Order: sequence, then C-alpha cells, then structure tokens
Amino acid sequence: MSQLFIGAWNHADNYGNISDDGGVFFDIHEDIMFNLQILNSLEKEYQNSQIHVYPNELKKLGFVDNIYDDKDTRRETLEEYLRNKLFIFKINSTDKKNLFAYDIKTHIKNSDFSVNDTFPKLQD
Repeated sequence: MSQLFIGAWNHADNYGNISDDGGVFFDIHEDIMFNLQILNSLEKEYQNSQIHVYPNELKKLGFVDNIYDDKDTRRETLEEYLRNKLFIFKINSTDKKNLFAYDIKTHIKNSDFSVNDTFPKLQD
C-alpha cells in the first residue's frame, strides 16, 4: 500500500515567493507544468516540498495545452484549469530533490476551502 496525498496548486515560484502565477512554469522542452502543495502529509520530509506535475500527467487529466499560443496565454489557461481543483496523488520519491506526482485524480474545491484545512492520512 502506498500513501495518497491531497494537494492544491502551489503558488510559490522557484524562489519561494507566492504570486498569482507562481508554481506554473515551462520545462526545457517548452512544455507547461506546475507544482503541488501537499495538504495532508505528516511526514516532515514532504512538508514544504514542491511536488512537480509533469506534462504527461497533465495530459492524462485531460488538460489540453495549445503549444501554438504564446507562453502567457498557455500559463493563463493552465491557471484557470487549476484554480478550483484539489488533487489526490502518489509521489515518486526515488530522487528526493525532484519529487513528482503520478496517478493523479482531481476534485472540485468546496466554496469554503482553505489551504489551512487539515486532511487525514490516506492509503491506497
């Protein structure tokens, strides 16, 4: 059994600064991706970690990135997609410096959702 994590779009940029478009970026191939913030981890190793969601996982979720749009438009499209969602996922932690999510499922946030809400530990 592996632990399942609950997360939300992490608005922190690579420097840890919070902004409206933080946590959405492009890889070396110009593919768009984003980071998740874990909301239910009791394990210190994952607290405050940036969990990457790679383009192949975004495609599995049904997100369509129009590579012919400019970067700002592509970023805004992904931000709109992420804004109202929670994510349940597993973490590949073979490389502790490059944590990434897989087997991701999405759920719509309740209107009273807060990133300060607490969630129980989940098992697959």
